[in-house]
Amino acid sequence: MAVDIAWEDRGVVLTLSGAVPLDVLVDHCRRIAADHRFDGLRYSIVDLRSLSPEPVSEHSVEELAAENWAAHLSNGNLRTFLIAEHPPVLSVAQRYRDVIPTALGVEKPTICSSPEQAREALVLAAPYPSGAGI
Repeated sequence: MAVDIAWEDRGVVLTLSGAVPLDVLVDHCRRIAADHRFDGLRYSIVDLRSLSPEPVSEHSVEELAAENWAAHLSNGNLRTFLIAEHPPVLSVAQRYRDVIPTALGVEKPTICSSPEQAREALVLAAPYPSGAGI
């Protein structure tokens, strides 16, 4: 199990590999949200391609979505891009996306099949609500 975090100028990239327990993932998300750089983030890219396709309960997906939705409420400029390609992991990513409410201007995550596609989607995304660029 591993969660690697790479901070970029205006974003953060999380790479998950192996079997990552929900509490570990939530802890990493909380640490990112608590970091002084969080308010300046414009994107997060979450690479799930090496994540073990373990069964994930609906409750776990909802808990993670609620945690991240709350973080997005404090930074309305943050866009999330999920990278998934294997059907079981892609299914979890889609369930996660479906649970995120669109209320209060929070955008649903974009699901991509590669890092290149995620970066391209980031560049092509509509302007940020506050007018701040990438």
